[in-house]
Amino acid sequence: MRLLLDTCIVYDWLMGEIKDLPIIERIQGEGALVSSVTVWEMAIKNGLGKMPLPSEHIAEDIEAQGFQWLNITPYHAQTVLELGDRHKDPFDRLLIAQARYEKLCIVTYDGVFQDYLESESYHSLMQSSNSMVFHLSCMFLATRNFATCYSFSTGQPIFSRKSPLLIDRKLPITNEIFDLFARARILSTRGYGPSISEAEVNIAKSSAPIVLDWMRNLSPAGGTL
Repeated sequence: MRLLLDTCIVYDWLMGEIKDLPIIERIQGEGALVSSVTVWEMAIKNGLGKMPLPSEHIAEDIEAQGFQWLNITPYHAQTVLELGDRHKDPFDRLLIAQARYEKLCIVTYDGVFQDYLESESYHSLMQSSNSMVFHLSCMFLATRNFATCYSFSTGQPIFSRKSPLLIDRKLPITNEIFDLFARARILSTRGYGPSISEAEVNIAKSSAPIVLDWMRNLSPAGGTL
């Protein structure tokens, strides 16, 4: 999964303040994307006296580090409508929307970013009786993304669709329940496969709190997933 750097990570990188060696090695080894949102945010905050910069040539300084650009598209902006209202910062909201639309892993210190991976699908699944297969599919995607991002921090990235069951701190649910999430993903994206019964939906829902706790426990205190 490709990496998208949060503004705080880019800023610390430019200022030589990154201390997390596994993150440094992963970014250097795999490369990363930087959103044009980051340049906008840094320019505005610098103008407000909140973010001193090594130079005014922000874009050139970022390019000199070898990062690739992720430009904003209308589809990224439209995806903001899907995010709910827990995070108010407009820069962060657009970064989250870009990561969601492009299926990227955000490297950040901000634990609130993880909320959008873990909580949106959880609450939709638990509170809605509509589109259960879609919500189960989103739970599958969230757990897989979480596990893959976590594996980056260990220095042994795992890209398998079963990554939540393969990492050292694996998701504590049965293979059968995880397969329900995976089946839902195939049904939602490809439109074929065995249907999921109401009884199976209820089984999957019963495991949702376990999934949420696992995600929260997996997130490091620094929020660098």
